[in-house]
Amino acid sequence: MLIKQSNLVLSLMSALMIGLSYPPFNGFLSWIAFIPLIEIWHRENPNKSFLYGYIFGFFSNLITLYWIGLNSGADKTTVLVSLIAALIYLSLFPGFLGFLISFLLKKTNKAFFLIPFAWTSMELIRSFGPLGFPWINLSLTQSNFLPLIQIIDIFGNEIIGFIILLINVLIFIDI
Repeated sequence: MLIKQSNLVLSLMSALMIGLSYPPFNGFLSWIAFIPLIEIWHRENPNKSFLYGYIFGFFSNLITLYWIGLNSGADKTTVLVSLIAALIYLSLFPGFLGFLISFLLKKTNKAFFLIPFAWTSMELIRSFGPLGFPWINLSLTQSNFLPLIQIIDIFGNEIIGFIILLINVLIFIDI
């Protein structure tokens, strides 16, 4: 079987928690949302980690980007095709990240600490070019927590995503 049910549940759990971390919801869940996904990346081979990273990306983006489907300025076919194309494209990023992290974790367990760096790099890469898409950066999950987001002025918005992933990694390592 290509998809293990337990991994599918873990991937969907992470996707749901991240999807519900963006406004109008509270961003608290983002501080633990990646733990199930990190478990998959730790356990599985790089190819399966790509698959579950992709599934995570597809469903978390589906929850987060629902507003593309509410576009009233275009016909329903255009809106649906736009949403599906965005989901297919944007899901590649966590998929490739899963592949990379899993590959590195097979070499050394110290690779856990590369996860925040890799995620931050992925967000930066995703935001450039003609298909740049900065609307789903992790920093947005904390937009209701003003004391935390003040550091964006100094370090840039990517620092929040880095800290969120670092906390997820530290919790994962501790449990």
